Amino acid sequence: MANCCKNNMVICEPIIGCCTEFWLEVPLDYTEVSIRVRITKSNNVTFEQTLLVEDGLVEIPLDIIGTDWFNPYGGPYTLQYLDPLTLNVISFPWEGQMVEGVQWNMAPGLSDITICTLDIF
Repeated sequence: MANCCKNNMVICEPIIGCCTEFWLEVPLDYTEVSIRVRITKSNNVTFEQTLLVEDGLVEIPLDIIGTDWFNPYGGPYTLQYLDPLTLNVISFPWEGQMVEGVQWNMAPGLSDITICTLDIF
């Protein structure tokens, strides 16, 4: 469900672009080499996978889910971080409270904007 988290951080500005790469920031205090991400679209279609953390970022494998998975009609999207071993949701601080997810939308983009990043922290 798109709004399944107890408490979502909502990003008001949509991500704009025709993404050929999609990068997510991980919580600042997360120090493990991998993290599990769960991204849910408004129609409850979910992508969930354990990914390697590189310099505080993870890359969503668009070659697996498709470059059209993130589009202006699929949102709002909800991201949750999960512990890769326990599958427990990882909470993180935002504006003085602990949140369990990030919610955002996509907007139509230009073909010259190909690297999309969800800047959270």
